[in-house]
This record gives sequence, structure tokens and C-alpha cells, in this order.
Amino acid sequence: MRAFLGSLLEARVQPDAGAVSWINRYLAASPSVCQLGRVGAGFQMQMTWGTDWSAVIAAVLMSYGQLLESGHVDRVRRGANRHCTWLCYDESRNASRRWCDPHVCGNLQGVRAHRERSRRQAYRRTAS
Repeated sequence: MRAFLGSLLEARVQPDAGAVSWINRYLAASPSVCQLGRVGAGFQMQMTWGTDWSAVIAAVLMSYGQLLESGHVDRVRRGANRHCTWLCYDESRNASRRWCDPHVCGNLQGVRAHRERSRRQAYRRTAS
């Protein structure tokens, strides 16, 4: 499922009829219950899932469905770290996010760039 959703998200394409059918089969196989719950002074319908792996898969597929529904699939992308396998959702105003997590990948890329610049400077000093 991860590879399947990853390929759809990276290609930024709408799922075809076969993909929608595949998703719906997994969603139908998962036990879920809709319940009415209190939220503050009001009420809200809440979906609860079972506790097995089919529930986990269904929750991920529901999230993907909500992303499709929002029309913002184009905001999902791979970060600038070519070694990272994560996809991220770009919430920035101008769609310029570069890292899945700036404290992890951003910092790592910054350290790599700094080391590369230091190596080049050291090489220039020894070559001259």
C-alpha cells in the first residue's frame, strides 16, 4: 500500500478506476463505526476504527481520500534531500517547502553542504 500510494502521490495524478476500486476494497474490509460524540457544548459525528492492521490501512487510505477531496495533491512532494524516503505536505503560502522536517533533513543537508565547501577550500589551499 505504501508503494502504491507513494507512486500516486509522487506522480501527482488522480487515481484511475482500478485504483479507486482497490482502495474501496480495503476500506470495506475494515471494521469501522460512526458514533455521535460531544465536543464542547456541541456534537460531532466521529468515525472509530477497529484495532487490527486493516484499521490502520483504512485510516491511511481515508487520509489519502481526504487529500484528494481537498484538491491539494500537488502540495505533496519529496523533499530536497535525495536520500530521504518521506513525502511531505507543503503548507507554506508560496509552496516552497524543501524538507520533510527542517530539523532532520534540512540540518543534515546543511551539514553536508558545509563539509563539501570546507573540503573544496582545503583542496584549493593545498593546490596553490
